[in-house]
Amino acid sequence: MCQTDYKKLPFAIGLIGFLFIFLGVLFSPSFVANHISSDGILEDSTVQALQSLRLATISLGFLIMLFGFLSARWPIIFSRATKLMSNRITLLILFGMSFAYLFSGITYGLNVYDEGSSVYGATRVLDGDIPYRDFWTIYAPGQFYVLALLFKFFGPSIIVERVFSSIVLFLIVVCTYALTKRVVSQNLALISLFLVTIWVGMFRFYASPMPPAILFALLSCIYLTRYISKKRKWELMIAGLLTGVTTLFRHDIGFYTFLTETAVIVLFAYTNLSTSEANWRGKFWKSLKTWGIYLLSIVIITLPVVLFFIYTVSIHDLISQLILFPTTTFPQYRSLPYPTPIPNPMFVINGEETIFHYVFTIVGRIPFYFPLIVFAIMTFWVAFSVRNKRSLSEKEWFVILFLLLGVAFFNQARVRSDVPHLFPTIIPAIILFSLLLSTFVQIEGIGTGFRIRIKGRRSLRILFIIFILIVLLSFTFNSLKLTAPTFLTSSSTADFVPLEIERAEGIYLPLDRAKHLQQAVMFIQEYVPEDGRIFVGNSKHDRIFVNDIMFHFLAERHSATKYHELHPGLATTRSIQKEIINELIDYGVNYIILWNGAENVREPNKSGESSGVTDLDEFIRGNYKAIKSFGPYTIYSRVTHSMEAK
Repeated sequence: MCQTDYKKLPFAIGLIGFLFIFLGVLFSPSFVANHISSDGILEDSTVQALQSLRLATISLGFLIMLFGFLSARWPIIFSRATKLMSNRITLLILFGMSFAYLFSGITYGLNVYDEGSSVYGATRVLDGDIPYRDFWTIYAPGQFYVLALLFKFFGPSIIVERVFSSIVLFLIVVCTYALTKRVVSQNLALISLFLVTIWVGMFRFYASPMPPAILFALLSCIYLTRYISKKRKWELMIAGLLTGVTTLFRHDIGFYTFLTETAVIVLFAYTNLSTSEANWRGKFWKSLKTWGIYLLSIVIITLPVVLFFIYTVSIHDLISQLILFPTTTFPQYRSLPYPTPIPNPMFVINGEETIFHYVFTIVGRIPFYFPLIVFAIMTFWVAFSVRNKRSLSEKEWFVILFLLLGVAFFNQARVRSDVPHLFPTIIPAIILFSLLLSTFVQIEGIGTGFRIRIKGRRSLRILFIIFILIVLLSFTFNSLKLTAPTFLTSSSTADFVPLEIERAEGIYLPLDRAKHLQQAVMFIQEYVPEDGRIFVGNSKHDRIFVNDIMFHFLAERHSATKYHELHPGLATTRSIQKEIINELIDYGVNYIILWNGAENVREPNKSGESSGVTDLDEFIRGNYKAIKSFGPYTIYSRVTHSMEAK
C-alpha cells in the first residue's frame, strides 16, 4: 500500500500547472495548421476559438501553479480546500458548473439531419400526423410527442428543444453521480461527475431521443439497485415503469435495459428471495413471480401505446420501420468499421501526416477502447469476487447490473463505430471506472491529516495511474476538439450571425451559411402558401448520405411526401422513388428545394455507392427548372401544367 501525505503533492500540482501553460503556449494557430490540420488551413472561427482556448489553458495553468505554491508554503490551505470538496455547497457549485457547461453552446449551429428529423417530426405530430403511417421513421414515438407537447405550450422553436435537451443531459449527469455514490465515496463519485459532464457535453445530441432513453434507463437502474438493497416491491415496480418509458423513446435501448434487468432480477430472486424453497423448481417459480412484477409494470406503460399504433398504423409498416429496416438495411448503409487502437505508422513514415496529427488520432480513439478495458477488468473482478459465494453483496450485484448493461449498449457502437454512438455504453463504463478507482485509491483523513492511499504493487500502481491520466486526457481532448469551435467563438463577431428566422431565433450560424439559409427560407415563405406543400431533396438521389430535414421546420411548410427523411437504402430504391413521385403529383407541388451540402460525403458503406436508380432525378428534370440558387440550396419551379411519372 502506498501512502502519500499532502506535503508531497505541491510539486506534482505545480508540474501539472506547468504542463497546462506549456500546452497553451505550444498550440498556436500556426502550429495547429502546420502539424495537426490535414490541409494546413484553419477557418477564421477556428483560429479565434483556438486563441480563446489557449488563453483559458494558460490562465488555468498559472492558477494551478499558484495553488501548488501556496499549498507548499501553507499546507493548511490544501487541507481546507480538500475539506471544502466534501461540502454540500461545493457540490452544488460543481453541479452548477456542469449545468452551465451543458447549456453553453445551445445557441450555435444546426444539425439539419438528426436534429431536423426530431423537430420536424414533432411539428407533423402537432399538426395531426401519426408516425409510421403519415411519415417514415425508425425511432420510437416518445421524442416526437414530447417535443410536440413542448411546441404546443412554448411554440415551435430550436431554443425550446435545446433547453429541453440540455436539461435531460444534466439529469443524466445527476443520475450517474447518484448511482456512483451508492458504491464509492463522494470524492471518487465526483470523478464520474466530471467525466460524464465532459462526455455528454461533447456532442449535445440536440433533439435526439437517445438522451431521454438513457436518462430513464439510469432512473430504472437506480430503483432496481434500491430494490436489491431494501427488497421493497414498489421500487421494483417503479424500475419496470421506467424501463417502459425508456422503450417509448428508444425501443432498442429499452430492450437492452429489459434484458439486463431481467437477468439481474431473476438471478437475484433465485439466490436471495427463494431460500425457503427446498428444490430448484420452487426457487425458479418464485423468481419468475418476482420478475412478473417488473414485467407487468413495463406492460402497463407500453401496452396502451402499442395498441394505439396497431389500431392506427398497419402492422406491416410498424414491423418494417421499427424492426426490419434497423436490423437489416440500416447496418449495410450506416455501418462504420471499428477503428484500430494504433493507426498505420506508415502514414507518418511516408510523410502523409505529421507525428502530431498521428498522436492526436491515437488520443481520439481511446474512447473506443475505454469501455472495453473497463468491462474486461470488471468481468475478472466479478469472477474473482463471486467465486465460492452462495449470495452476493449489494456492490457485486451493482457491478453485474452495469457490466451487463454496458455490454448490451455497446451494440450501438458495434454497428456504427463512431464516437457519438459510444454514448450509451460509456455511461455504465464511467460508473464502473469510478468503482474501479475505489479499489485502488482511498482518500481519507479529510482535514489536517489528509492522505491519499494507492493500493497494490508498485508496478500495478504505476500502470493504473497512467491509465487514469490517459482516460482524463482523452475525454478532455475529444471534448475540446469537438466543442471549442462551437461555444468559444463570440456571438458578436462577424463569423457567426443570428438567424433571422422565427423558429430559429437566437441561433447563430457562420455568416455565409446563415445568409444562404435565410434567403432560401424567405423565398419559399413568400411564394408557397402556408398550407402549401414542398419537397426538400438532394442534388441527386441515386446516392444519399443525409438530407436537410431542418428546412421544413424553419420554412414552416410541410413535406408533400411521407419520406421527408431520405434515408439511404430506402429513398435510393425504385419503389420508394416512385412513391415520392406520385405524392408530388397528387399534391401538385410547385416548388422543390434541392440541397447539395452533403453531396461529397462518402462513407465506407453502401451509402457511398450509387444505386443506379435515377427515377426521381429524371422526374424533377422533366417537370421543374432551377430558378434561384442560394449557396447549397437550389429552388426549382414547376414548368408543366400536368405532371406524369415516366
